[in-house]
Amino acid sequence: MTSRGRPVAMLRSLDDDSYVQTRIAQYQASLDERAFKIAKNLITAKLESQNVLLRKYGLEPHLDSFKQMIEGTENKNLELFRRRLTGIEGKHTQRYYKQIFDLFPVKIRPEKRESFMAYDGMNNLFNLAYEILAWKIHKALVRAKLEPYLGFLHSNQMAKLSLVCDFQELYRYLIDDFLNNYCKGISKKDFKMKNESASHGKKGK
Repeated sequence: MTSRGRPVAMLRSLDDDSYVQTRIAQYQASLDERAFKIAKNLITAKLESQNVLLRKYGLEPHLDSFKQMIEGTENKNLELFRRRLTGIEGKHTQRYYKQIFDLFPVKIRPEKRESFMAYDGMNNLFNLAYEILAWKIHKALVRAKLEPYLGFLHSNQMAKLSLVCDFQELYRYLIDDFLNNYCKGISKKDFKMKNESASHGKKGK
């Protein structure tokens, strides 16, 4: 691992064949009806965990109808099935962040969630925290002898840690809760990224 905890390589005994057995089982599950069931369970668990946080702060939780929407989603093509599920998840999560961001101090409150090319300090703080969470999940999956690149909800692409992304969805709400409490005592001046840096970045697009 790097000094900050990011996994970069793995050593294991050549005599340990349990990796083969668990990864064969994981691969087989990704090819049959279990892949659809696992993907549904992941999305449902993510939205339920968001409800935990929304209720904690007296906000409006997702209606239970999302469970019926997820359960009623059907498609024999796994990629199309994933897109439909993530479409349901995306609408609910957008509404979730809008409520969660209202808990943050006005001076540092972001307008919306930006995961790519974010130029505000708060979104970058979320991105950093999620990245550290991904590293921890990556290590846990390796210890469980699972293949971190073979996911069920996220598409499988070269160099994409799809299973890490799958499991990351289950624990994001813990990061959100931590950052909400952490940021209550800070101001915009505490972020190293100044407004001029943001302007410079946007000009360079």
